Amino acid sequence: MLYKYCDTKGFGILEKSSFRLKRFEDFNDPFELVFGVDEDSAPNNIKREYEENSNIIKDWSRILDNKNIEYDKNSKEDILNRFTKFIISEFIEIPDFLRKHWNDTIGIVCLSESMDNIQMWAHYTENHTGIVVGIEESEFVKDRESIITVCYRDKMVLLLITSYREDFDRNVYKYLREVLSRKETKWSYEKEIRLYVNLDEKDYRWILLHR
Repeated sequence: MLYKYCDTKGFGILEKSSFRLKRFEDFNDPFELVFGVDEDSAPNNIKREYEENSNIIKDWSRILDNKNIEYDKNSKEDILNRFTKFIISEFIEIPDFLRKHWNDTIGIVCLSESMDNIQMWAHYTENHTGIVVGIEESEFVKDRESIITVCYRDKMVLLLITSYREDFDRNVYKYLREVLSRKETKWSYEKEIRLYVNLDEKDYRWILLHR
């Protein structure tokens, strides 16, 4: 069983057999669902990619030329350094882009494994005046891949910087799950479970139960 702590409006879950979905922008904790890029590992990542395929430096030189970035054409080290700085500047913009994209395409329901946590009752049921709704997950979850158990850790999720676009695209789904599953340790008492659905560019506000 999974549980939803609610104020008295939670009776609507029972009446309509549905949950209201949350978007990224609906989370009021500024430290939640945030992520960045791993700038520190970028030089080693780029160097390793060069060592695995030395011919790639020709592509990087063309990129620097197209971006009008000056560099020493006779120095592989300078090309690596300049390209590394360039790719970091490109990646820095990705978290904002992904967050906006996921906000438009992902809907989230926040649940708990616990039904009797006194702090949860205080925070989410209007000081113990609301209700807790119990749901049998097998009754409303079609795809278990959409269920995420929150892992409580303080270290923020960081995207790895790579020059290979296909590698990053392949890992976007993994990053989404990492971002959804990470929450600071001070919230560990919540024992949170998250269910997310792809909105397919449509403005779905509710997820139906007993589908």
